[in-house]
Amino acid sequence: MVLALGDGIAGIAQLDMALDVDLRTLNKLAVSPVSSALREAVRTAVAAAQGFDTAGKREIAAYIAKRIGDPFRGGVRWEHIEEERVLVRTWLAARFLRAFFDQLRPAEASYQWQERADFWTDYAGRVTAMVLFVGDDIRPRLQTREMLGMLSDLKSVVAIAPLQGKGGDGAALWMVFQDGGASLTALEWNANGAMQCSPGLNKAPSGRQSPKALREAGGAWRETHQGDWQAKFRVPLSYYKIYPTRN
Repeated sequence: MVLALGDGIAGIAQLDMALDVDLRTLNKLAVSPVSSALREAVRTAVAAAQGFDTAGKREIAAYIAKRIGDPFRGGVRWEHIEEERVLVRTWLAARFLRAFFDQLRPAEASYQWQERADFWTDYAGRVTAMVLFVGDDIRPRLQTREMLGMLSDLKSVVAIAPLQGKGGDGAALWMVFQDGGASLTALEWNANGAMQCSPGLNKAPSGRQSPKALREAGGAWRETHQGDWQAKFRVPLSYYKIYPTRN
């Protein structure tokens, strides 16, 4: 079952029908300490949402997160629903990663955006922090209802910084991945540009950056999007024990 959920109440109404669960009950319970009934409602919602498309999963994940709490920070309200917390955070990150290549690429470009989105969303569950560098011409696209919603969902994870450069239509995503004790930082672009990475939890440069400055900070391991680039990209990710996640 794949459902393309609408925005807001329409999306939740479709979930209600799909589950035959009154999620208004979940909303009422959320003002109190987490109960077994609330945990069961979350489990049911997450289980059903696994058949939805990426946008639908994000819709449900955002709905649940607003009632339980930030899935990236965890906390007592997520106790006993850890598996669901991981999926909720994965779905929120996956939707944003896909939007980066779909909605923030240069208007005239379609440079492998689908393949890049597919690749990085496989690792969405390992993302712990991101910095989005955007050129002046790209920045207005962050003001759409959908993008504002995603940035709100990820306010504890995503920071936004300016990217200078000719044309202003460039964007880069600085991503930090963690898997247990393993960690890796990667830099990816919205159009042309090699992916770079380095081991560790490396902070992104602060302030307005040029593409050249970002590349200098992006890490020594560099690979272009040519040939079987997905297999090449997996080499450092696997070497530093960052593996794909179920989403």
